[in-house]
Amino acid sequence: GSNAHKLLLSRCRRVLNKYLSAHESPITRSTALRSNMPVQAANKVLQALNEASAPIDSKTLSLVMESYLSCRDADSALKAYEDCVGLNACASEAVADRTRFPKIKPEASIKDLSICTSLLKAHAARGDFVSGGRVLTAMEGKSGQFSIFVDSVPAADWTHDDIPIGSDVVCYNIVLDAACRSGNVDAALTLFDSMCSMNDGTVAPNMVTYNTLMGAFAREGRVSDVYTLFYEAKQRGLVADKITYTTLIKAACQQGDEQKGLDLLNEMVKVGIQPDVVTFNTVIEALCGSGKWYMAKGLTADMERRRVEANAVTYNLLMSGLLQADKAAATLTLFEVALADRSTASLAETVELYTTAIAASAKLADYDRTMDLYSRMVDAKLEPNIKTLTAIISSCVSSENYSASIPFIEAIKSEGTDRISLKAAIRAYCATDNTPLAWELLSEDRAGHKQLTGKDARQAFDTMLESSLRSGDYDLAKGLIEEMILVHNFIPAKWTYKAILRGLGLSRPEDRNVKYTLKKESDPSSSSAEKFDYLLHVLDIMLRRNLAVDISFYSTILFEATKLGGNARRVGSLMPKAKTYTSETRDEMINMKLTWSALIRQNLDFRKVDPDQILLPKLVLRTNSKSTKGATRRMYAAEQSVYLRNKRIKEEVEDKKNIMT
Repeated sequence: GSNAHKLLLSRCRRVLNKYLSAHESPITRSTALRSNMPVQAANKVLQALNEASAPIDSKTLSLVMESYLSCRDADSALKAYEDCVGLNACASEAVADRTRFPKIKPEASIKDLSICTSLLKAHAARGDFVSGGRVLTAMEGKSGQFSIFVDSVPAADWTHDDIPIGSDVVCYNIVLDAACRSGNVDAALTLFDSMCSMNDGTVAPNMVTYNTLMGAFAREGRVSDVYTLFYEAKQRGLVADKITYTTLIKAACQQGDEQKGLDLLNEMVKVGIQPDVVTFNTVIEALCGSGKWYMAKGLTADMERRRVEANAVTYNLLMSGLLQADKAAATLTLFEVALADRSTASLAETVELYTTAIAASAKLADYDRTMDLYSRMVDAKLEPNIKTLTAIISSCVSSENYSASIPFIEAIKSEGTDRISLKAAIRAYCATDNTPLAWELLSEDRAGHKQLTGKDARQAFDTMLESSLRSGDYDLAKGLIEEMILVHNFIPAKWTYKAILRGLGLSRPEDRNVKYTLKKESDPSSSSAEKFDYLLHVLDIMLRRNLAVDISFYSTILFEATKLGGNARRVGSLMPKAKTYTSETRDEMINMKLTWSALIRQNLDFRKVDPDQILLPKLVLRTNSKSTKGATRRMYAAEQSVYLRNKRIKEEVEDKKNIMT
C-alpha cells in the first residue's frame, strides 16, 4: 500500500496496543476499573479504514480481534474477521456477513496463524468447539473435508497458492478447552486422540493439553481419570506445573479427601512449585465445606508465611465456612476485622463479602445490623445482587420486620427470584396481609421454573391459608385450598390442618392426658357460621379427591357444630353416621354427588325428616397406628357432644307407653 496507508495502519496499531496494555495492567486486571476502551478503540480503527475504503494487514487485524476478545466481545471479533478477510468466520463456504464495515477492502491473503488463533479464541469464547474444529480443518488445507467432530458442514478452502496456513498445539488446545468447558468431554477426548496420533509431532500434547483434560475430568468427579492422565503426562516426559497440582488437589478435595489435598500441597512445595492463592483457596474451600474451619484458618496462616496474599475469594470462603458452622457472630467479626485492616480493606469491600455478612446478621435476626451493612454497602458504591437482596429479606423476616422487607421483595422480583428469596417473600407478604401477592408469586413459580420444591410449595400454601383465614378472607382461603388439592394435587399434611385451625382461631394446646369435653375446647365466642362453612368446604374438597380426613380435624368440626347449635349441630350429628356408612360400605345410604356445604343449605328439620333415612356424603377418616390415644378419645368426645336424639322417635316411644298403661 501507499505510505499514507502504512502510516494509518501504524497509528492504528499504536492506539490498539496502548488500550490493550492499559486494560491488562496489574492495576485494572482485578478491579472494577476495567472498561470497554479496547472495544471502542477497535471500533474507531475499523471505522477509519471503512471511511478510507482501505484494506487491513494481518498485524492490525490480529490486534483488533484481541481488543474485542479482551472485553469478552467474541461476536464483534468474528464480524471483524469477516469484514476484513471476506471469508465466513465458521470456515464454511457460506457468504461472509460484511454489513458492519462494508467499505473495508477485504484481503483473504492476510489470514495467518496469528489471526486464525484469535478466530479460534472467539469461537471458544462462544463455546462453539464445532466451528473451532472446522477452522482447524481449513487451516490445515483440508478443504471439502469434515472436522473430527460430528459436523455436517465441510471446511472451506483457506489455502493461499495451495499453501495451507498450518496449525500448532496452541490452536488445538484452544479448541480442546472449548469442548471441555461446554461439557462435551467425549469430543475433547476425540481431539486429544487425534493430537496423539499425528506423526509429525507439530501438535503433540503438552502440559497445557493434559491440564485442560484433567480439569474437565475433575469437574465431572472422575478422579481416577485425572490421575491416569497425570501419570501418562509424566511418562511422556512432561513436567507438572502449578495448574497440574491445583487440578490434582481439586480432584482429591471433590472426592472428600482433604488430607490428600494437603499432602499434594506439601508435595508441590517440595518439588519447587510455589502454590498461588487459587491453590490455597481450593483446599480452604474443601476444609470449610467439611466443617474443618480451624484447619482452614491454619492454612491461611501458612499462606502468610509463604507470602501468598489472600484475595476476596479467600475471605468469602472463610466467612461462608463460619456461617455454615453456625458461627454467625464470628463471621461478622472476621468481616469487620478485614475491613478495619488497611491491607485487607479493599479485599473485604466486595458484594460477595457484604452478602455473607448480611446473611450472618439474618441468622442472628439482627435487623439493625443488616440495615447498617446494607447502608455501608451502598456508600461503598456496591450494587446488591440477588443473593444480597435475599439475605436482607431473610433478615427482615427472621426479625419479624415484615413491612421493611417489601421494598426489597419488589426489587428482587424485577431481577428474578431464587428458592430462598421466594420462600421469604411469600412469608413476608402473608405477614403483611398481602396474601394475594404471595399467591401470585407461588402461581408464577409453579407455572414457570418451579424453583420451589414440592415441600416448599405445600408450606407456602399452609402459610397463605393461615394468613387469609386470620384476615377473614374466606373466599381467598377457599380458592387456595382448591388450588392446593385439586390443581397441584397436594395431600394436606397435619401442618396444613394446624395452619387452617390457627387461622380460624380454633387451635388448642397439645395435651395427650386431657379429658376431652366440650368445656375443654376453645371459647364458643370464637365460633361463627363462616368458619364452620369453611370447614365444610375443606371436607368437600377432600371428598372430591377421595382423600381421608385427619381425625383431629374431624373432631374440631364436630365440636364447632355443637357450639354453633341449630342447623350446624344437626349436620354435625350426621357426620358420625356418614363415617359409619362409608366404613361399612352401605352404599345405599351414600349420595356421591352430595356435598356437606349443600347439605347444610337444606336447613334440615329432624322433626319432619328421619335422620336415619337421609342420604349422606361420603366421609373417610385417616386413622393409623400413629394416631394417638388422645386424638381418638377426643373424637369420641366430639361425636358424643354433637349427638342428637330424634324427637319424632321420642314421641313414638311416649305414645306406646301411654297405650300400655
